[in-house]
Amino acid sequence: MPQPAKNAKRLRVRLCDLNAGTLGVCGAVILLACRARYDRLDQPLSPTLEATLRGVGAERLYTHQAQAINAVRAGQHIILCTGTASGKTLAYNIPVLESLIADPQARALYLFPTKHWPRISFAACASWLA
Repeated sequence: MPQPAKNAKRLRVRLCDLNAGTLGVCGAVILLACRARYDRLDQPLSPTLEATLRGVGAERLYTHQAQAINAVRAGQHIILCTGTASGKTLAYNIPVLESLIADPQARALYLFPTKHWPRISFAACASWLA
């Protein structure tokens, strides 16, 4: 069995035993580190938005972010499913911010399954538009 890289992350897997109705740790999975993959947008960001993103440390877009933004710009609906802290918020906020920059009267409706994400998204957008 190959040894994990020194910077590999360990993830505890929780499974629900439906018969017992309990939730418990059943084991650990080692996730091997891998290099990030980046991509470019079909159309570049506006200079204003690019400078804003550079200011918050988002100088390059991950592949899933670029693909999602390109799809939304093309009028497609998307579902973006990636790991925690992988940049999903940025992937759907960029098209909204582009619309707001182009038309300050534009509106966006965010639908979230929990109360946590609206706060994160609103705080991010508000700080970028400030």
